[in-house]
Amino acid sequence: MKFLFGDPVREGRCFPKETRFCEAVSRSWSSNELLTGGCSNCMGANYVFGWENNGEKVIENYHKKRNISIQAAAAIIKCLPRMEAAPRAIGFNGDESPDLLVACLQPQQFMKLLDAYQRVFGGEMKVDLSSFAAVCGGVAVKAYLTERISLSFGCEDSRLYGGISRDRLIVGIPYAQAYKLLA
Repeated sequence: MKFLFGDPVREGRCFPKETRFCEAVSRSWSSNELLTGGCSNCMGANYVFGWENNGEKVIENYHKKRNISIQAAAAIIKCLPRMEAAPRAIGFNGDESPDLLVACLQPQQFMKLLDAYQRVFGGEMKVDLSSFAAVCGGVAVKAYLTERISLSFGCEDSRLYGGISRDRLIVGIPYAQAYKLLA
């Protein structure tokens, strides 16, 4: 996955309108299309990627959809990682060097990744989890901004629209870390 801040390299190869980021991730295993703010229909993804400045709308929607207090919804949304500069597009499986790798892993596969991480870097892997904007914010944006491995158990929408099965978790690995793990 590559965040493209200039002109997209592969113009015209965009996912269709009404595509969610988690759908794009799922479909990217067999394509190399671009996702832009203009084709993303996910309020959470549009917020965390900086494509829309819709924080209050996201809070209100989350409050109503999950039937939680407005204060709890606000606290959850305000903790989400968010890009300050919005990418023009997000490329999947393109020719450019990736910013991060994203995978859906079974727990045993993640255990092997964790073991490799500890062998290379030592210490514990620190993770923060959220049940909202899980793949877009909790994995992609967080891994990109912190330059650390991030993971998520998904959110209702990512499991529904992204097709993440119940035995999988989602992991984002910054390319520089992946390179060290594979070396």
